[in-house]
Amino acid sequence: MEREIHSGLRGSKGESNNQDRFEMVKRDDKLNPIERAVLKLGEPENQGRLLQIAWLISLLMMVFGLIIILRTIFPNFTVT
Repeated sequence: MEREIHSGLRGSKGESNNQDRFEMVKRDDKLNPIERAVLKLGEPENQGRLLQIAWLISLLMMVFGLIIILRTIFPNFTVT
């Protein structure tokens, strides 16, 4: 019982907080698909993939924003 209460205090000693969350959820009999997806996305190798996707989305947003700004300033501007 004491382990469950103080599991958030154990940052650098031993397991990560993500692992503690996984253990607490793993004790339940059934995991719904949302909980499984969140736990799967929380794994380090999946966090790297999410960071790559977020970086690509932000790059595309910046490019589209630049196009919108240029079309606002120069109405005859076309991307060819």
